[in-house]
Amino acid sequence: LCAFDEPLLVRQLPRSRLELVRSEPQVLLDALGRGHSRFRPGEHPRGHDGMAEALWDDRYTEVLVAGARCPAGQQATIFMTWATRRSGGFDEGDLSALLSLIPTLNLVIRASASRTLAEIVATTYLGPRTGPRVIAGEIHRGDGEKREAAIWFSDLRGFSNLSSSLPPKTVLRLLDDAFEAQVEAVTAGGGEVLKFMGDGLLAMFDGDASARGACRAALAAARALPG
Repeated sequence: LCAFDEPLLVRQLPRSRLELVRSEPQVLLDALGRGHSRFRPGEHPRGHDGMAEALWDDRYTEVLVAGARCPAGQQATIFMTWATRRSGGFDEGDLSALLSLIPTLNLVIRASASRTLAEIVATTYLGPRTGPRVIAGEIHRGDGEKREAAIWFSDLRGFSNLSSSLPPKTVLRLLDDAFEAQVEAVTAGGGEVLKFMGDGLLAMFDGDASARGACRAALAAARALPG
């Protein structure tokens, strides 16, 4: 949410103001249906709960909200919001200039969102150390490197018997609880979870700085497990 003051300056508004825009769903629906919508707090009486009252307090005269749908198959919508304290709000020149930015901003936001999603997926499946390096192009298919590390492997004792004697939902809850406890212990000790394998977990504690330190961290994490 950007604010345009007089003279024309751009600054980031607090996130709470963006939440206020979301509190007026009709503004967002109009922006999505017509491409943009204009909200003027002066058209609402003082004491109005929600965005208008907050904008009154901040002396804003108008908010412009633009909406753009993502391509088919993507369940997301992009909203861009500007606000001004200028008397009378945005004039037609302002409106034309700001709306002309939407196609470019839309592309930038989508590109940023796509990269963020790729980073989340890479970090989830490759780990917080390796994932970002793959996204940055530092690691390619077939690459390898020698590392000093302490390797953690754990699984649930008697899981085969448990999985055949307990209801599936109970087994899943058991796995969730077990993995949650192990992941918390590993990450708190500076380790990196590499893979979940059935009821097993594979993790690594980096020993490049100190192999003994990595072993100590792994042992400390194992001892930190409940029970």
